[in-house]
Amino acid sequence: MQRMLPLPMEYDKSSHTYFMRTMEISDYLTSLDEIISREFIPALIRGLVSALERDLISLPVKYGGLGIPILTDLDRKEFSTSLLVTQHTVAAMKLESGCQVAETEEKLKAELKLVLEKRISEYKEHQSDILKQLSTKAKRIAEQNMDVGSSNWLSCLTLKRYGFSLNKAEFRD
Repeated sequence: MQRMLPLPMEYDKSSHTYFMRTMEISDYLTSLDEIISREFIPALIRGLVSALERDLISLPVKYGGLGIPILTDLDRKEFSTSLLVTQHTVAAMKLESGCQVAETEEKLKAELKLVLEKRISEYKEHQSDILKQLSTKAKRIAEQNMDVGSSNWLSCLTLKRYGFSLNKAEFRD
């Protein structure tokens, strides 16, 4: 996976998100998406996944997924969101009016709130679409994973001072 990535390892998630928000790079992420879907996820769960299962895995942990996004989809969303949220700031800069800063900040906060609400709505709709396509057994398992608190272990940080930090050998069952 590392040899397919042209970016140095110093780049972290925030750097990738920055690139997604400022440039359309989905063409460059296609090969990385394929590696994640064909190699990384199967290695993680010890088996191949269908397109539907990949969609389920791409959901945030809160919605029953593993939070491993489909990067090309994420890139499109981040870029369009960035354009939407910054349109008022860009307009104010073009007018070169310093007196509209407070108004622009209010518009920015309102846009961010709308974007967050829209994103939550999209996740819930996508989750519902996935559940409709699953078999009865798979649907039951997915719904258990979506219960409140059932996925906390996926998104929490381990506490070394309490002995909860596990190495690779201790983590395997």
